[in-house]
Order: sequence, then structure tokens, then C-alpha cells
Amino acid sequence: MSDPVYVLGIDGGATKTHGVLCGLNGEVVGESFSGPSNLETASAAQVREYIMELAQTFEPFLVKNGGHVGAVCLGSAGVSHQGAKETLETILHEIYPDASILVVGDMEAALAANPQNCGILLIAGTGSICFGRQTDGVTARAGGWGRNASDGGSGFWIVMQAFARVFHELDGVYPVSLMGRKLMESMNFSTQRQLSDFLNSEKADKTTVASYCTVVAECADQGDTAAIEILEQGASQLAKLAQAVQKKLDLPADFTVMLGGSVAEKCCVLQEKLKALLQQQGMNNIQLLQQQAALGAVRLARDLLVF
Repeated sequence: MSDPVYVLGIDGGATKTHGVLCGLNGEVVGESFSGPSNLETASAAQVREYIMELAQTFEPFLVKNGGHVGAVCLGSAGVSHQGAKETLETILHEIYPDASILVVGDMEAALAANPQNCGILLIAGTGSICFGRQTDGVTARAGGWGRNASDGGSGFWIVMQAFARVFHELDGVYPVSLMGRKLMESMNFSTQRQLSDFLNSEKADKTTVASYCTVVAECADQGDTAAIEILEQGASQLAKLAQAVQKKLDLPADFTVMLGGSVAEKCCVLQEKLKALLQQQGMNNIQLLQQQAALGAVRLARDLLVF
């Protein structure tokens, strides 16, 4: 009798790595989290360390059951950047030398988690991107080209717009808003110079900046017009990405638009505005991402094995 074979799906995020170990029948037998495995926010050495940490949590189960990992799929942002995919493949081959390995974009893994495996997936988290797939496998994307010239509607983009507003408020261009007060309080700042020094320091990485999006969202929920305006502008940016992908793909009439990422899923003001804008463009079947991206990676990993 041969040893049982398992597949590992990994969602490599900017803030954490989520791994799901499954049997070939799709049954989840293990789940674990570790630090970021996204080369945009962590070094190759750090990514290897975190994936190894993830792998070690599953080892006791595999030893106990006499099984092994036959296939691994990692979905991660930034794999289109030069050398990123190859680096991640090398890391996975080092950790799982006998397994089939697949590295895909985080969007492809997330969309694979949906039963239809087609439609549009619009992600707004730390960054933003839109990815679409036809039923025949043809794909298209818009956005996700990095924080310097893209990522509209993302947590990072929203907070940078909010910071710009704060500078104007403290300069007297606009009256001080609830959002402005709460942002400065949350950072323990009282002057423009402190905020400016922070933004020009190494501390102002993409993830740290984006984390203040919760402050903007909370202020919007309390009716702060400055926060609401920024979030609605973010929704408009995201809707344009979806419209661009829709134009590139000949999708069936009832195609689904899935919203994912912490901003799109948890920021009520942005989500409501975004849904309204998408519906104006004829995208009426809108859902929150129903399955975790790691489960989509599991599905893609299973496809690597020949039964």
C-alpha cells in the first residue's frame, strides 16, 4: 500500500502566509499561518524562513500518517516581477524536493477558489489589482503595478490620500476633520514635520502605511466627510479596474465579480460605493470572495498530480 499523498496550498500575502494541507479528496487536514512570503515586502531569506516554518507545522501530521506532500502551489503577488517567480520556485523545491511545484499570482489562486473558476476578482487590500478569467482559461488583469504609480483604491493609496489631506488641514487649507485628528492621534504626532519625517523614513513601508486605513474607515463610518470622500474616490479607482478587465474578456452574461482583500471586504463605505459603481456598469452579480486563496492554491496543486 502506497503512502498517502497530500497537497499544500499557500497564500503568500504581504502581512502573513496562509497554508492549507489537504488530502487528494479535498479534505483539509491541516492549516497554519506564518510571516509574509511576498517578495515585495520580505527578502528571499525571510520568505524561505516563513515557508519553512509553515512546512514544519505540518511535519508531525505527515510523520504520524506516513504521508508526504506530492504537490505545492504558492499564490503570491508580484510574481510577474523579474526573477520573483523563479526565486519562489527555488525556495519551494528546496523545502519540498520531491513535490511538483507551481507558483502563480495571488489573483489566480484566489479566483481558483471560486467554484466557477471564471469571472472577475477585484482585490483591495494593502495593494489593489483586478484579475479576470474566461471559461476557456484566457486571463486579463488591470492594476497591481506597485505603489508608486498604481494601487488605486488600496489601503496604501487611501492612507496616502488621507495624509495629503492632513497636511492641508494642518496648513489651514481645510478645516481639521475627525479623520485628521484621529490619524495624528493614532501615530502620536502633533505636527506636519513629524508626519513628513515618518513618510520619508524606512518606517513608512507599504504595509505599515496601509495599516492606518482602519482609522480612515472608522471615521467614515462616523460620518466624517473627508474620510468618506477619499473612500468613494478609492471605490471609483477600483471600479475602473474592473471595467478595464471586463472590456478585455468576453465573459458570460451572468459572470461573477468577487471582491476580496481587507479594504474591499471590511470597509463599508467603500464597499457600498464600489458595488453601486459596478452595477452601473452592468456588473450585477457581485459577491465577497467566498473561499480563501489558499484553498484555490490547493485546487491548482491537485491539478498538478496525474491520477
